[in-house]
Amino acid sequence: MQKILVFGASGSIGSSILEEYEKFKNNYQVYGISTKSKKNTKFHKINTESDLLKLNFDKKSLNGLIWTQGVNVNDSILSFDKKKFDEVMNVNVSYILKTLSWIIKHD
Repeated sequence: MQKILVFGASGSIGSSILEEYEKFKNNYQVYGISTKSKKNTKFHKINTESDLLKLNFDKKSLNGLIWTQGVNVNDSILSFDKKKFDEVMNVNVSYILKTLSWIIKHD
């Protein structure tokens, strides 16, 4: 059985991916990961490294990692906001690096 982590599972893209994999549940075991709570969604709430480590599976058996979380802003260089830019970088880049590091360290 293929094991896959989907980060950003509570968002529209992540939840759609979970729904698609549900069709193939005999072949895939999918772990939805999110930092936000959302009712009626199958996912694990992960905010810290220890939360990630509590997932009950052998990380060496992972077959795929999918990151769908993210944040967007609608601005231009003329209305550049450093705080918004830092948030975009934190959510869209740093989070991926941090979670990938957790998985590799504890593989």
